[in-house]
Amino acid sequence: MKRRMLKRTLHFTLALIFVMTAMLSLLPADVAMATTVHDRSNFKFEADYYNYLSPGENFNFTLTVTNKYDQKITITSIFLNKGAAISVKEENGDPYTVFIGEIGIEPDGHKTVLSDHIMQFVGNKYNNTFSLTINYMFENGEIGNTSVEYRIDVKEDENFETDPYTPILQASVAENASVTAGQFSALNITLKNISGAATARNITFTPVYETGSPFIHVTVNGTSIKEIRPRAVDVIKLSVNTDKFVKPGYYPFKFKLTFTNAWGEDFTTEHIVYINVVNNKQDAKLIVRTSSADNVSAEAGKSFSVPVYVVNSGNYFAKDITITVKGLSQDTFMLSSGSSRITFDRINGGSNQKFTLNLLAAKGLKTASYPLSFKVEYTTESGEKVSEEQEIWIPVTGSGDAVNALEILNVGTSMSTVTPSDIFDVSVTIKNNGNTQTEQIKVSADGTDALLPVTQNLFIVSKLGPNESRTLNFRFQPSPDAKRGSVPIVIKVGSVDGSGNNAMISQAVSVFVDAEGGESDPNKNVPKIIVESYAYEPRQVKAGEQFTLHMSFQNTHSSKTIRNIKGSFNVEEKSNETGNVFTPVDSSNTFFIDEIRPKGTYDWTLNLYTIPDAQSKTYTVILSFAYEDEQGNPYTEQEIIGIPVYQPSRFEMSEFMLPSEAYMGDPIYLNFSIYNMGKTDLYNVKMYVEGDFAADPMSSYFGNFTPGYMEWCEINLIPMQIGVNKGKIVVEYETTSGELMTYEKEFAINVLEMPSFDPGFPVDGGFPMDPGMEDGGNGGFIGSVWFYVIIGVVVVGVVVTIILVVRKRRKNKEFEF
Repeated sequence: MKRRMLKRTLHFTLALIFVMTAMLSLLPADVAMATTVHDRSNFKFEADYYNYLSPGENFNFTLTVTNKYDQKITITSIFLNKGAAISVKEENGDPYTVFIGEIGIEPDGHKTVLSDHIMQFVGNKYNNTFSLTINYMFENGEIGNTSVEYRIDVKEDENFETDPYTPILQASVAENASVTAGQFSALNITLKNISGAATARNITFTPVYETGSPFIHVTVNGTSIKEIRPRAVDVIKLSVNTDKFVKPGYYPFKFKLTFTNAWGEDFTTEHIVYINVVNNKQDAKLIVRTSSADNVSAEAGKSFSVPVYVVNSGNYFAKDITITVKGLSQDTFMLSSGSSRITFDRINGGSNQKFTLNLLAAKGLKTASYPLSFKVEYTTESGEKVSEEQEIWIPVTGSGDAVNALEILNVGTSMSTVTPSDIFDVSVTIKNNGNTQTEQIKVSADGTDALLPVTQNLFIVSKLGPNESRTLNFRFQPSPDAKRGSVPIVIKVGSVDGSGNNAMISQAVSVFVDAEGGESDPNKNVPKIIVESYAYEPRQVKAGEQFTLHMSFQNTHSSKTIRNIKGSFNVEEKSNETGNVFTPVDSSNTFFIDEIRPKGTYDWTLNLYTIPDAQSKTYTVILSFAYEDEQGNPYTEQEIIGIPVYQPSRFEMSEFMLPSEAYMGDPIYLNFSIYNMGKTDLYNVKMYVEGDFAADPMSSYFGNFTPGYMEWCEINLIPMQIGVNKGKIVVEYETTSGELMTYEKEFAINVLEMPSFDPGFPVDGGFPMDPGMEDGGNGGFIGSVWFYVIIGVVVVGVVVTIILVVRKRRKNKEFEF
């Protein structure tokens, strides 16, 4: 009994283990927060993120980095690989920039560089990996980078491919896909049909032009794709023109795909891929500077001249240029002659203009370098108005100062224009002009708060012999919050203790910082309203009919609410006969929205009527918005959508005038008219005859029919068999949308056998004569009834032949297929 109970208990336990194992096997892997560790020789990366996701789902990503180097490193930026399965959910719209800044990590130390960073899974079960590239810098200025890859486990989408009749197209571009600003560039978009059963056919590409997009013109090279079978891939080849003034970077490229399945159902899908725009050119940028070749210097209390160069370091022209000298005073510099305001009409890219200032240095100036400020105003080729302040530095020898044995021979920079990510060198050459050795010389470089030293900014030269020179090198990088404009770098040289004849001397050089930092720009961080999506019902908008337009508007800002939104609907193109192409039904073309919260949407529906004479094409609709932010600041915005209109064709043919019966071999003349009774042109109109008849002509080509056009047609039919002969006139033509249409009209004629003559039928003299007339003729065929009948038939035949020949010559548009 005990053995039996023990055996049952063992069986129950094994069954329970089996059931639990089976249930656990049904659970998805990594259903909780996962920690992924990449342990390498120089780094250790620990990533915490929820990696079991559905397409489109947001998640938090935390990354901790351990530094295994024997020196401190500073992480400067983190980027996603292009084409990654995730994107960054940030306000700036860049889906690939994860982090830009500075995070220092000591040797054997670790820091969390990303903490609950919000990301979005934009891939699918076929694209579920992403890589992070971490850029870093050592204390000596050397830079490096490393990459680490992560994976997403994709939840099965219950709605995915439930309809086996729906093709699903996935669009992508190569990771290194790029276009060049200001010119047409080739771009290939790969389309993959990820449906398991449905074939996509007649795939048509339509670009979506949005306000602010750098892509200004897109054309398709070649024809539309005929079909993409399930799991198959094809490529759309494009030629893309980009705004020549756009800044380099990644931009969203939006487009629509229109296609059908094997059963003729229509589908339209929207897609976005991110394209790298390369711009090796830049808009006009004016820099005021002096040349070292001019050896500009001044002496306190004396007049001097300063040759000033206005250099356009950009690739495009600047116009309406005004340079105003600022800060002139009796304590520094004053004009000895000339004007403090200089103007130029235009300076082309890569060129410069020169002007000379005649100045007087104040008597009380000490030996040092003093700034001379300018207000620079101009308009770039792109239309941007620029107003900024720049300065140059003038070395001055003070009156009564002792002659210094030390001299700064040259100060130069490796780059004249820098960005916050650039590291540049400043070289300084000093010389001992004395007859004795100079010791303990201090050389420093000060770049103000706008420039951060990458290496030490103070050198001590232990000794410098007579007439000996020494060159020193400093390295700087602009501060992330540096203002845009010229920044001076002051070089100071003197004895460590300030003793002897080596009093402190200084000289300055400046660099232009091209940055977006500093004071906030009122034009930035502006809340924007866009058309997130739109659709119309029915799917084919026909001329002369009503349709419903559904639109969804979105506030793209992540924190600002927009209020008092007034919108209007307008079509630029009008009809010559009936005015606006689209007319609102039971409403106006304006609307009002109280508010849209950050990242919120508002749906708007409008019933429209399409005028009857609208042409078959896509009409551009402009949506204008006027709105306010939370502080009451007014803004305006415009969005553009396209609505394709279909104008039905209307081809007609007149009634046929035909006998009900005819004899075998006898010609039958068929006359009728054909008309274009629609409001759109018909192209490549051609006609041909089918059936039990020989026809002359068998086919004809008429060319194009404008609205209201009529053509008269004549066809000579010859029956080919006895009995009911059937035939039809077939007309083919193309509509304005390229659709091939066919019009057919049938007819039938009962054909009889040609009657035969009775041999005994009297031919000559067989008819009874009136009395007294028996001898009136000579008898025979000439003069008989049949003689005259035959003569009449011949005459009629000749007349008909002449008519046909004349008409044939007139129909010079006809040809035989």
